[in-house]
Amino acid sequence: MLADGRLAITWATERGWQLSTWSGEAGSFPIAPTPEPEVPKPGPPVIGWNDDIEAGVVYRLPMYVHCGMTWLQLDGRTWTTDATTPGDAMVNGLQVLLGEIELAAPDRLEFSLPEEGVIAVYAPTDEEPPGCM
Repeated sequence: MLADGRLAITWATERGWQLSTWSGEAGSFPIAPTPEPEVPKPGPPVIGWNDDIEAGVVYRLPMYVHCGMTWLQLDGRTWTTDATTPGDAMVNGLQVLLGEIELAAPDRLEFSLPEEGVIAVYAPTDEEPPGCM
């Protein structure tokens, strides 16, 4: 904005720098006003792979699903599903799936999507996960 209220815009072209000005009168700018951004609705807190979790609290978890949903490390433990999960079919080709996770019982983690419900159930294990999880 210039001291006299005009808007000055510069841009580079093949011929060099260009300058345009517009008067400061309301409605005279050829630029559409930017709408106010939507404020995201608050949701469950986001946690990372090795964060501690509380039983009965729902968290958002960006789950790395490149190699499926069979293994998970969370709350200082390794977790696994005991069967093919319905979620495996949903993650084909994805790298990360943002869902919600809850420690439903000391030995039960539930991973869900708001529009799908629970898509994977995990139990703690002493097994070592494969290199790609």
